[in-house]
Amino acid sequence: MVRSGRGQAAEDLRTRIQTVANSRELGTRIAFVGLVLFMFALGAWLLRSKRFQSLNEAPPAYEGASGRTWWVFAVITALLGPVLFLWAFMTGAGTNASFGTYSLEPVATGFAFWFAAVGLITI
Repeated sequence: MVRSGRGQAAEDLRTRIQTVANSRELGTRIAFVGLVLFMFALGAWLLRSKRFQSLNEAPPAYEGASGRTWWVFAVITALLGPVLFLWAFMTGAGTNASFGTYSLEPVATGFAFWFAAVGLITI
């Protein structure tokens, strides 16, 4: 089917918009990779500076927990995830009406909040 007039113009516009959207995504990904590489370079530069020179020293010997202490902390850490899941997931996901019906943003936000909550308590 050959389109003419407005139909063809609308199709051309959709194609251009999709091309711009694809190039924006590619540009964003390239910029993110550049940011990660920059963070490595910045960290190395900061470790060479006088202010953070003490971080370059050898770390102290790790003695670690053993015996009963280790088991207590292992059980607490293992129970934190299931115990906090519902509260943290619902708190982090929220009930924002701006998300669409099929949007996965609340799910991702809920998981991120849960990971952060369990991680902070575990540390």
